[in-house]
Order: sequence, then structure tokens, then C-alpha cells
Amino acid sequence: MVSDEILSGLELVRDIINTTDVSIVVVKNSQVLTKKKGDGIKPILEVVEELGESIHESIVGDRILGKASALVCRYAKIRAVYSPQATKTAIALLIMGGIPVQVDHMIPHISNRDGSGLCPFEKILENIIDPEEAYNILSKKIKTGFKTPQQVVKDPITSEFISEYKKRMDDKILNVFKEAENTKIEPLEKKMVYSYFSNKIKMILHDYYNTVKLPLDEKILEEKLEKLANILGIDK
Repeated sequence: MVSDEILSGLELVRDIINTTDVSIVVVKNSQVLTKKKGDGIKPILEVVEELGESIHESIVGDRILGKASALVCRYAKIRAVYSPQATKTAIALLIMGGIPVQVDHMIPHISNRDGSGLCPFEKILENIIDPEEAYNILSKKIKTGFKTPQQVVKDPITSEFISEYKKRMDDKILNVFKEAENTKIEPLEKKMVYSYFSNKIKMILHDYYNTVKLPLDEKILEEKLEKLANILGIDK
């Protein structure tokens, strides 16, 4: 049975993940130990390294939870995990490790940046289930400068590349708006559905700005989320 302390911690990380643009938040004894932005597996690897043993028995909020993140959580002796989106494999690995997990939506897999295949970090762990082995593999890849195909398409980044990638970002966000418009929801489900689609938009924007090596434009993010709220008919 999940204790009230764990439930309270899960509620806290859920609130932080769904109301900010952080990728990872770590809570322990009702106190926020750290929050971190970023894409992929890097943010959770960084907090595990920075916090050391103090991360043990903490509660983690992870914006998108795949096999790699789940194995890192088990390695770090995390007490419970919340994620807006998680794969079936990630959920199963946490349950196998005795870690309670709350998830809003189950997704089939985590894709790479251009959506053409599996996330490279998920792929290199395809046949790995040992948490320590997985953590060591991921840490080594990050430290040796593991690059996804999108990061090596063009170097240096040109204005033409930025323009082309922005068009792709706009197309992806337009598809999110269309999906939201076609989603039938009950009045009591509106906030949950807004959280789901807003997380998608945040991930698309973070992917774009990280790829073109520019800071996130908070005004654009706010405009996109405002439009989403209007589509769903809710007050932010």
C-alpha cells in the first residue's frame, strides 16, 4: 500500500511538472531537492550525479518516462515516480523494482528527434535490464559526447537550417492543435487533456531551441499554450 507521504510527494512533483517547463524534479521529505530543464536522458543523469546518495528514497517527476529513465530511477533507489507520459516497458520496470509509479498517458515508445525511429538511448538499452549496467552505459555515452543524428545534420548551424527546422516545428505544433480540436472530452477532463497537449508543445519547442542552440522564447511558448487553451475552451 502506498503511504500518504508518497502520495503527497507524487502530487507535488505532478504539480511542478505540469505547471513549469522543467524536465526533472526531485522531492524528498516534502522539500524540492532540485529541478532541471533539458531533453532526453541527460537531466536525470545529471541530478543523479549531482545529488549522489541524497537522491535515495526521493520522489521524481519526469516529463517523459522511457526504459532508460526507469532503469536510472531504479539505480538511484528512487522511492516513487510520476510522469505525464510513459512507455509500458518503463512502467513495468519500475513495478518490478518495487517503485510506485503514476502516469497520465501510456505511449508505445519514445521516438528520436525527427520521429524516424526509436530514441537512441532507448535503443542502446534494448537488451539491458540491469539498472547499474544501464546507468554506466548511459553515463559513458553522455560524457563521450553521444550525438543524435539531428545534432550532426549541419555544423555550423546556418540560417537556412534554422528556418527549415522552424518550419518543421511549426508543422508539429499545428498537428498538436488539430489533434486537440478533434479530441472529444468531458468538462471534468479538460485540465488533464490540456496538460497532455501542453506537454507535447513544450517538448517540440524545447527540441527546436536546443537543436538550433538558441534560448527558449517564453513569449512564443505562452502564445502556443494560450491558443491551446482556447481550442480546448478552458481558462489557464
